[in-house]
Amino acid sequence: MRRALPLGLLLLGAGTLLALVPLSRGADDGEAITRSFTFSSDPEVAVLTITHIGGLSGGRNVYILYGDGRLRQELRTRRGDLRESSEAALSYNETRDFLEVAVAHGLLDTSPEELLAELKHPPAIVDAGTMVVEIHVTSYTRNDEEQGPVSNTLRLTAPRTEHAMNPESTPIAGMAALSEHLSRYRERLGQGGSR
Repeated sequence: MRRALPLGLLLLGAGTLLALVPLSRGADDGEAITRSFTFSSDPEVAVLTITHIGGLSGGRNVYILYGDGRLRQELRTRRGDLRESSEAALSYNETRDFLEVAVAHGLLDTSPEELLAELKHPPAIVDAGTMVVEIHVTSYTRNDEEQGPVSNTLRLTAPRTEHAMNPESTPIAGMAALSEHLSRYRERLGQGGSR
């Protein structure tokens, strides 16, 4: 069971920001896990990308979060052609919180193979949409062990359905939580208009 603690933040200079993530419990041994990370504040660096790929349509809805808090939505066709886009500005705290959802659920620690192994009940919907998450941090520390810069890409079909079928899986819960967290900004993106 995860237990939230107050978060500490530091500005480290050179466009790098540090976020401390709440303590969480390891699923297997009940041991406390601490995680912290830094991310670039560079407006050209994508720190988080979430791509929703439609089932039968194959269309893509891509959300790109840049280090300066700019959130870009791109609607793309099956062939990858850009149909429309919009942008919204997130605060530093909103950007950090978005990344924290991924980090706190262990998405930096989970390989694509481990994520698939978490599926106790395989996907039942063959034409369901797929979610792809790409995360990039400039440094990552887990239980005081520095991992250096970390990038990870995970892919899951029907994350909300999979979470309902595999509720004990922290990484699957993380994929569903990212999708849910993203919904907070959809209205703001809609107000940003097409570009």
